[in-house]
Amino acid sequence: MNPTQYFENLWQQLTRPHPSLEYPDAKRQARLLTSLLILFVGLTLVSFVLSVEVSNQRRLVQYIELGLIFLVLIGLSVIYRLSRSPYYKLAARLAVILTFLGIYTSIIVDSSVIGGYAVYLVVVVLLSGLLLSLRTTIIIAILSTLPLLILWGFLRQDEILYSILFLAFVNTLLVLSIHHRNQLEADHQQELQNRMADGKKIHDELQRTTQRLSTLIENLQDGVLVENEHRKIVLVNEAFCKLFMIAVSPQLLIGNDCREATESSGHLFVDPNFNERVDAIL
Repeated sequence: MNPTQYFENLWQQLTRPHPSLEYPDAKRQARLLTSLLILFVGLTLVSFVLSVEVSNQRRLVQYIELGLIFLVLIGLSVIYRLSRSPYYKLAARLAVILTFLGIYTSIIVDSSVIGGYAVYLVVVVLLSGLLLSLRTTIIIAILSTLPLLILWGFLRQDEILYSILFLAFVNTLLVLSIHHRNQLEADHQQELQNRMADGKKIHDELQRTTQRLSTLIENLQDGVLVENEHRKIVLVNEAFCKLFMIAVSPQLLIGNDCREATESSGHLFVDPNFNERVDAIL
């Protein structure tokens, strides 16, 4: 096995959804969640290692940030395990909440990182849009900006204002794009349902036609082709004649010449709805 196949198989095992998930959408969302959580765990682990090795001289704030990173790393690992269970939706909500709280806790500890963490707040909104409903995403987008508005009311720093404007603009674009994606998916599902309904109609019509032909074949005896009052050639057999109590001569029933049958069969069509009644029986 070459390295590419090895890592591909490893990735499939790490992101494999729980066997109890039957619907394709549920499997897709669970696999997407586990993939993102693996990415977040990797980034958090790299951040933790860099924070440990960056300097030997520590401040209290740096120790607090290091502890926060460690707690987030533990939390993401637990949520990853939960995402591979039937409770993947709960894992998605916990992942959004943990990331959101971790970012704002870091901002509270050190307000100088507001500008850099604004990008991570956008990632939280994007994560919510991929895994949760549109309404929840809108709430997360509002909550990602609201604490900065409160903080700007006290500090009045330009960096906070720029972060608020950045979040408002990007979150609006994200919500609109997610709404557009959901609308496209709904239209696609409606189109699939319409195609399935049309296919069912065609299938039912084919079944009815097959049944009509099967009934006709089963009831065929020594029949002849005759011409009805609309000058259309139809098949008449003894079973139909007995059903409608129409007298027919034995010579007509055993005849095999269509022209002769047509010329001698005018007395069969005393009922103008003969063919419609035959179609109804079929």
